[in-house]
Amino acid sequence: MTGFDPTDFAAHQRAAQESVMREQAETRVQTFLARRPKRFAAQGDLDPRILDWTRAMYRGNATSLVLAGGIGTGKTWSLWKAGETLIRHGWKGRFEIVEAYDLKRAARNRDEETLARWTAADFLAIDDIGAIGMQDWDSDNLHTIINDRWKEGLPIGLTANNSADGKTEDLKTLAGPRAASRLQDEATFVVLRGGDRRKAA
Repeated sequence: MTGFDPTDFAAHQRAAQESVMREQAETRVQTFLARRPKRFAAQGDLDPRILDWTRAMYRGNATSLVLAGGIGTGKTWSLWKAGETLIRHGWKGRFEIVEAYDLKRAARNRDEETLARWTAADFLAIDDIGAIGMQDWDSDNLHTIINDRWKEGLPIGLTANNSADGKTEDLKTLAGPRAASRLQDEATFVVLRGGDRRKAA
């Protein structure tokens, strides 16, 4: 006996719905992974602090996320892995990871459509924020994005390299004082330590 009851329409409907939901979830995962650069596809485990952050995000307790550390310590990889983890577990939000250079280029080109799409994402991460050389004009544009998201309760992520002496850069230096003030409102800070993973063993 298989337990199959041809007259149990409610059970068949539930099974069909669950199958569709599984297919939709897998499609979302594959779409996200197709955007992920190959260099960040390596297997591995998230830092427990970032994993805790994904659990809070999944429960709807969204906070911003700031990842700092030396070059090659896995900050960008962690962003992509966090997004994958959320989506694999059924999170239905839009997780955007944007390189700081791309954000700066879009702002300078006045690409309002792209900027609006990024600003409205359920989670927006700006990768390698310290690399773009923050001028007053750049600081104003970054503050606008962060402020718009802050007002709507939408979390933002940042990654930044440590300074030459190994200390974590101050948020005011990286993003400007106004943006830093918004970012520090209930943000999760994680400093990743270790050597450059990209160096040959």
